[in-house]
Amino acid sequence: MNNNFCGTWASSQYSCEANLPPVSLENKTLRQIIRTSIKGDGFRFHFSNFLGESPLEIKEARVAKNGPCGTGAIILDSDTKITFGGKSEVTIPAHDEIISDVIPFSAPALCELAVSIYSNAFIVDQIETGKYL
Repeated sequence: MNNNFCGTWASSQYSCEANLPPVSLENKTLRQIIRTSIKGDGFRFHFSNFLGESPLEIKEARVAKNGPCGTGAIILDSDTKITFGGKSEVTIPAHDEIISDVIPFSAPALCELAVSIYSNAFIVDQIETGKYL
C-alpha cells in the first residue's frame, strides 16, 4: 500500500436542525452510507467538528461494506475498526478536525460503505451541524 491518497467521498458541513430525529441519541451509533468513486486498498477518514461549539467525543468508529440496500446491515466479515493514533477513542475539539490512521481496507469503485460512529454523548449542537458525517 502506498501513501498517495485522494478523496473518494465527502460531505459539506451544514445545519440540519429542522431534521433532528425524534429520539435520544445518547449511547447510540450513527451510520453514514457512503459510495466510493474509485477503488482503494487503504482508507483514511476525515472527521470534522469545525462548526461545533463543544468537543466531539468519538468512542468508536468502524467501516464495513454495506449490506442489502435499505436494511442498515453490513457485511460482517468486512467490519473494520477505525483508529486514531492507534486508539479507538478520540476527542475532536470545537472548530477542529481529525484524520484517522490508514486503515487496511479493500473496496472497489462505486462500492457502498457503512461508516458507523458511536458516541455516548452526542449532543444537539453536534447533530445540528452535521459533525458526524
